[in-house]
Amino acid sequence: MKTPVTNEDRTDPVWEDFARRHAGNEFLKYDALYALTEPIIDAIKDGAPRFFSPEQELFERDLARTASFGFFYRHPLGRVVELPPEEPGQPSLDERERHSVQQIDKMLGEEMARTGATPYEIEEFFEGSAEREERVYDRQDAFAGWLVTNRSFTAKPERSANSGKGP
Repeated sequence: MKTPVTNEDRTDPVWEDFARRHAGNEFLKYDALYALTEPIIDAIKDGAPRFFSPEQELFERDLARTASFGFFYRHPLGRVVELPPEEPGQPSLDERERHSVQQIDKMLGEEMARTGATPYEIEEFFEGSAEREERVYDRQDAFAGWLVTNRSFTAKPERSANSGKGP
């Protein structure tokens, strides 16, 4: 009888490329790698300039750019493709995203009005959405801050006596 193949049995090519770029990095042995955002990395560098070694900073930035949430069992979580370069004279990705959000919000507001919502209810809905989104971002930042101040997370992994690599 053949054993079924699971996702854990396959190595993702995005992981392979990332691991090759950072061969020998001790964090590659963990089942989960959680990415900090680049603004968080910048904030850490501003607040604690020697927190990251140059190699650690390179690793963290590459992790954030490769898989926006990190890797779990060598599979990327989040965005894994590089964005194409922006063309001169064209709206940036951020501008296009803002425009798309405005269009979607306009259509949603029109649909809510069509189904009987008052202008006040529509305004309250969008204000509540913005507040919920802000809370989510605050929690993400708080968790990232907790991670980088947690001794268990930031401690260098201990090498086992039988790993053959010495101290």
